[in-house]
Amino acid sequence: MKPIKERKWLYVLLSVLIATTLWLFVRMDEDPEMEKRERYIPVITSGERVLESQGLMIDQMDPSDVTLVWKGNWREVSQLNRDNVSVSVDVSKITEPGEYELEFTPNYPATVVTSAVSLQSSIPQTVKITVAKIYSKPMTIQPVFKGSVEDGYQAGEFIVEPEQVQISGTQEMVDTIHTVQVVLEQKKMKESFSGELELQFLGEDGKPADTTGLRLSAEKASVYMPIVVVKDVPLAIDFVAGGGATKDNVKFKIEPASIMVSGPEEVLEHLDRITLGSIDLAQVIGDYSEEYPIYLSAGLENISGTDKAQVDVSVSGLVTKNVEVENIELINVPKGYKAALVTQKRTITLRGTQQALDKVLLPQVRMIADLSELAATGSYNVPAKVYLYAGNDVGVVGQNNVVVKLTRG
Repeated sequence: MKPIKERKWLYVLLSVLIATTLWLFVRMDEDPEMEKRERYIPVITSGERVLESQGLMIDQMDPSDVTLVWKGNWREVSQLNRDNVSVSVDVSKITEPGEYELEFTPNYPATVVTSAVSLQSSIPQTVKITVAKIYSKPMTIQPVFKGSVEDGYQAGEFIVEPEQVQISGTQEMVDTIHTVQVVLEQKKMKESFSGELELQFLGEDGKPADTTGLRLSAEKASVYMPIVVVKDVPLAIDFVAGGGATKDNVKFKIEPASIMVSGPEEVLEHLDRITLGSIDLAQVIGDYSEEYPIYLSAGLENISGTDKAQVDVSVSGLVTKNVEVENIELINVPKGYKAALVTQKRTITLRGTQQALDKVLLPQVRMIADLSELAATGSYNVPAKVYLYAGNDVGVVGQNNVVVKLTRG
């Protein structure tokens, strides 16, 4: 058995519940008339699209809520409260900027029979509306990077879409916005970022500005920040052996020796040199100096600020010797023509070790001029190729030409 005190409390609760139920039943059955006052009923506007089509907008509205007093049967009036009732102000008939006092219309929930409810009074009875001209201004969205990039990586161009935001409102309100920016704050980035970020609207003092009442064409922006690998890549030059010289006989300098390159990690991983071009050592006599453009494959960027390199080359450890060659042969004379040598002798330069040059005999040198490109009578200065039958330790340096005369055969 439960204690007597516990049973007594149970009886009391049951009595209260029964009494309340009976009272509600009687009220609903009799449905007596009652009066109800409700404060803070929200004010809403209608017809704003019509107003905006005329280049106007609501600048101020006072008050933003009202107090209503209703009278009617208990069943209907008891349902009314600030959560399901509002009042509407129609601004569609306003055609000029200025101040207006407009009457409002109550909006009731669908569950209420409005014929059983009468509005006794309202405080206030009208709503003051101030209408102003719409002022619009486009502002460029400034990308701001406040994060950091991991060592060995570099941030690329910060791309923002859209590039501008349209701000509309009264001119006084719009002019409070001095800067629009989007800020990326990720730290130690190693991968590109792509996503949406909130726009920040700042006043002239650089602090966040109040955008209440302003119409914004965008509140977020899509941003893309590419992150690429940075690598110091050496510059190189290829040498073609010739004129008795090989790469072992060459001293060279490239300035700059390397450049900083940015690009995808999978591409830079296999890039260990950038070749400027090739040099035929047979054409290098004494010192050679030339400027070479620096070319990169698509997807890579030269971030060093220089797009050319200076290459200085000198051949060492070899000597030269001049010899006169009379053994000159003409080949591929055009059909219907006769060719005669104007140049009977040609001095050429040989290069190699002193020991190798001392062994060269004149009959081992032969010059051949190819006339296949000629097709008219006259005198021509044509290149002649030198053949040297004296081993690989000696070579011919420079370009050699002979003059020939072509006549009809």
